[in-house]
Amino acid sequence: MKRNVIILLVFLLAASWYMTLTGITDKASAYAKSSENAKKHEDKGMFIAAIEDYATVLGFSSDNYDALVATANDYYELGEYQQFEDTGKEIIEKYDADEGIFNKLMDYYVDKKKYSDALAYLHVLMEKFPENEMIIDRYNSLKGSYSTKFNTYQWVGDFYHGYAACQAGTLKYASTNYNDELKVNLNYDWAGPYEAEIKGTPVLLDDAGVCYVNKKGQRILVPDFRAKYLGVLAGGYILAGDENGKYGYIKSDCSNATEMEFDNATALVNNFGAVKKGEKWAIIGSDFKPTTEFIFDDVVMDDNHVATRGSVMWVKNGSGYQLVNRDGEAVSDEIYEAARPFASKEAAAALKNGKWGFVGRDGVELTDFVYEDAKSFCAGFAPVKDKDGYWKYIDINGNICIDDNFTDAKAFDEKGVAFVQKEESYWIMIDLYDVD
Repeated sequence: MKRNVIILLVFLLAASWYMTLTGITDKASAYAKSSENAKKHEDKGMFIAAIEDYATVLGFSSDNYDALVATANDYYELGEYQQFEDTGKEIIEKYDADEGIFNKLMDYYVDKKKYSDALAYLHVLMEKFPENEMIIDRYNSLKGSYSTKFNTYQWVGDFYHGYAACQAGTLKYASTNYNDELKVNLNYDWAGPYEAEIKGTPVLLDDAGVCYVNKKGQRILVPDFRAKYLGVLAGGYILAGDENGKYGYIKSDCSNATEMEFDNATALVNNFGAVKKGEKWAIIGSDFKPTTEFIFDDVVMDDNHVATRGSVMWVKNGSGYQLVNRDGEAVSDEIYEAARPFASKEAAAALKNGKWGFVGRDGVELTDFVYEDAKSFCAGFAPVKDKDGYWKYIDINGNICIDDNFTDAKAFDEKGVAFVQKEESYWIMIDLYDVD
């Protein structure tokens, strides 16, 4: 009896091994056949059939590198670009940033002008492979890519919170946003940036002076006095100027917050600013009280009277310009011949020994002073003027990232939008594909 059991067990084991070996042989044969068929189908341009063949191969071995790469390439040949992208990314991330498929995917993005997709994926890869020079080099070659908006302008002001005053071919003023959309029509002899909180744009009207109107041109807020200037809303207050050339502050409902007693003033960005009496400036807080004496000869500000981005400001005190904090204390001992207002918390441009360079909010010089002219950093880039008189954009390492020979250029805003001149007669808006 025992002998019969042993014989049966041996027979079953042998049968099992035979079936296993037969299955392995059959699978190997099917694998080889599918691979052979895939190549034949590719040679005939039958990419759908080839992809089906490779799917069979991958059913045997999901990590088959050659089959995955061939599948990605066949999807590309078919014009099935989403499947090409998905398969390409699978290969790149599974095989440590495979060079061949990485370059093909990046070339595809550039060819299709899908710069946003390329830059977004490069950010993912730089986190996964932070030391990979191939990925870093490709990112550096693409950063600074931008699209161009449609409208052209004769004059443009600086952006504030995504809005800027502009002047078009009619020589009338309006306000545009970072999407190049006019917030009021070009009907006015003066306009400032649209104010989202007020839902209106300050414009000059013949019978009322400067007041706020909505998109239809209907008046929504009028100051208690005839205003010649209304600035941006900052810290709850609007800088205002009257017909006598005096400045003060009003509230968001256009009621007076101070008397019109200053000869010039800045907006209260970051809850402090500066005011001028006679020939001298003093720093003030959000309560409008001076935190310094009237001792400064000048304050550097932009088109919107903003001087205090980054919680510091440039003031002139004696022989040159110095960076100070809200209490008027010097951030560093360096004195500069000129300076540009900060456009963000990034570095600002300053002039030293006849050349421009860049200084951080802490007063540290971040670049060499080698440029003919410069404006401040925002969104990772700054416009600089070269020896031939053209403007380009650099990164903080001095690499030229936008090399288009503009005749003039403004700083980017925080959304990655800037105005540039490609011809001296007009301005256009450019929009970065990638903003860190």
